[in-house]
Amino acid sequence: MIQPSGRRQLVQSLGIAAALSAAAGCATHTDRSADAAARFRSGETDKAIAVFDGMKDGGNRPLGLIESGRYRMMAGRFVESRNDFADAIDEIAEMEEGAIIRLRDVSRSFLASTILDDTSRRYLLPGFETIMVFQCQALNHLFLGHPDSALVEMRRAVFAQDQIAAEYAEEIAKAEQKLDQDDEMLALQSMRQALSGVSEVAGRVKASYLNPYVWYMSSILYEVAGYRANAYIACKKAFELRPEHPDIQRDVVRLSATENSLDHERLIRELGMQPVPEPTAEIIVVFEESMISRRQHASIALPIMHTIQPFSFPTYLDGGYVPSVIQIAADGTPLGSCSPVCYLQSLAYKDLEEKMPGIVLRTVTRAISRAAAQRAMLQSDNEWVNMIGLFSQIGFVVGDRADTRGWYSLPMVVQLHRSP
Repeated sequence: MIQPSGRRQLVQSLGIAAALSAAAGCATHTDRSADAAARFRSGETDKAIAVFDGMKDGGNRPLGLIESGRYRMMAGRFVESRNDFADAIDEIAEMEEGAIIRLRDVSRSFLASTILDDTSRRYLLPGFETIMVFQCQALNHLFLGHPDSALVEMRRAVFAQDQIAAEYAEEIAKAEQKLDQDDEMLALQSMRQALSGVSEVAGRVKASYLNPYVWYMSSILYEVAGYRANAYIACKKAFELRPEHPDIQRDVVRLSATENSLDHERLIRELGMQPVPEPTAEIIVVFEESMISRRQHASIALPIMHTIQPFSFPTYLDGGYVPSVIQIAADGTPLGSCSPVCYLQSLAYKDLEEKMPGIVLRTVTRAISRAAAQRAMLQSDNEWVNMIGLFSQIGFVVGDRADTRGWYSLPMVVQLHRSP
């Protein structure tokens, strides 16, 4: 039997441990990424990169690689950035002779269960981040003067989009089907109400893994390499996702003239356009604007097993980003303006919205375990059971944090202009 004095000491020790653990966990990935961004903007590039170089060991390795690679790219250190992204690609894809055989962990983040909170799990890149890894690597090759290598990366990006599209929809459906308990449905409904602002921004896109920026850049690189039929197919995909973009409209009309006469006639009629002549030389401006919104921690309290349990989940607090007006001129002659081709902020918000059923499943599982420990502690006269229950409660309180990790050096929006 534990004596009263011993029990008080144990409780005090557990309380101190909880306080220390909570204090140690205060610096979230969101905090660290904000600090790195501030250092980068103030010119402390090496210190910003060091934040993510320190993440390259352990479960956050993929995230450390893509963040450091992106910062090195923005600093103009393209060879170093290329090396980081090459390592990241090795982490997320199985390759054979340069081609992707399959993506690793494409959909594992939906249904995997854990007693600890989601931050204890290995970071698995969501679909939209995986696709942008190849897009960024393509830009590195372009900056280094290797357009053929850039086209290889764009082909990989297209493969990634297709594979993710095939698997994500199925995994989303599975997660929703597993939500069959009243507690789970109530939690999902409550969390979705709390995420109403997120859903509004997410409404700008059809799905988190459909990226018109990637498709349009693929079209441009295919055409430069002389693959006009492939360029038309990619441009048509971009047009389906961003039909209001004026440059995509012109290019899909221009390319369809030689690749699909029926499409050409229909597009001219529907868009009210004249046939577009072939340019002899062009200027293409890609403007990646600001840095993407960061996830924040949120919580609500809901009844579980006749107890009130806290539920932690990630959210976004920023409203929909309004792009800048970017005018393009050459030698004083106005050429037009950039137009948004991809709202990456909306892809990130959509990804969270799609994953909410899986987040609810894991959160409810933890809440039930927590409630069961509370019930056992209240119903038992055994002091050891009480101590174990108390320890469990402290563990839940300390550890149950929303997963706010993400690739936060991506842009909010990508704008693009193409003209003779």
